[in-house]
Amino acid sequence: MIRRYFAPCAIATTKLVVSLTLFWSGFRSISDDDFARVVIAQQFVTYPHFDPSGTSWLPFPFLLYGSAMTVFGATLAAAQVMAVLLGVCAAVGVWLVARSLHLSPRAALVAGMIAACMPHAVYYGAAMVPDYSTAVHARVARNTLSRKHCEKRAAGPRAPMLATRIR
Repeated sequence: MIRRYFAPCAIATTKLVVSLTLFWSGFRSISDDDFARVVIAQQFVTYPHFDPSGTSWLPFPFLLYGSAMTVFGATLAAAQVMAVLLGVCAAVGVWLVARSLHLSPRAALVAGMIAACMPHAVYYGAAMVPDYSTAVHARVARNTLSRKHCEKRAAGPRAPMLATRIR
């Protein structure tokens, strides 16, 4: 039982430690674009609806951020915590994708650790932008296209739909 959960727990812990180390080193990410995204998520707190941005652009992250802000307060700190949690989930998502491609447990663990530690992923996994988790959704969609099993292939269209939707 412990061996079954070792890899995802190790990846999640690594990603969390890397993100916290980034913050402790003085990293702060709040560009004008990031701030606009946080404001859109804050609007979800006062007026909850399916497409908080009104543009169909990445509604799922806005829903997640807005839901977290509804519970924990419409603050930048709540958005930052949500960004870190999404980064952790995305790093574990890379491991899930690797396992779904039938990579060995060790190779999938290495893929997840690389996803947790590579510099670009470190930045986007801690910044208040949905880019990192959206990239993992795109990877899930791409990898399921070649699957022979219908249930795995059906996951493909669902993954990008979590990040985008068509009007």
